[in-house]
Amino acid sequence: MPLELQPKLLRALQERKVRPLGHSREVPFDARVIAATSKSLEREVMAKRFREDLYFRLNVLQVRVPPLRERGLDVLLFAQHCIHRASSSSRPIVGLTPGAARALLAHSWPGNVRELSAVTSALVLHAEDGEPITEDTLQDDVPEVHEAARSSDTSVDPEVVAEGIN
Repeated sequence: MPLELQPKLLRALQERKVRPLGHSREVPFDARVIAATSKSLEREVMAKRFREDLYFRLNVLQVRVPPLRERGLDVLLFAQHCIHRASSSSRPIVGLTPGAARALLAHSWPGNVRELSAVTSALVLHAEDGEPITEDTLQDDVPEVHEAARSSDTSVDPEVVAEGIN
């Protein structure tokens, strides 16, 4: 957020009033702010790129959501959701084979859930109707995910991977 905009936001949050464009008087409002950032606001405050008073006004409750690469088996739960959402009743996809599940778990997912969603959507488009997504489908459509599985030393419970996702 540009520094010149921050005092305006701070004032609006403190006074609970805003002046709409084209109006001559302020209008009261009641709102709660939920903000998200991929930057460290503490570092931004120290570097004078974020106002300290606005930081303290916004920092009432912090909820840290770890990146997908730190979420372990959640990758498979998200993948299952994305596959279900991307497949249709006329073109159902059953899930993942154990090899495909292992490959998804081995990938670091730098794009987090957005990347996983895009990958699973592509996989659903190329999978066979009524069949699970296979490691071969991954190799053909998303070689970087497949390569991560080949070069990974990720240890995963064999029973979980053996089941794949259905």
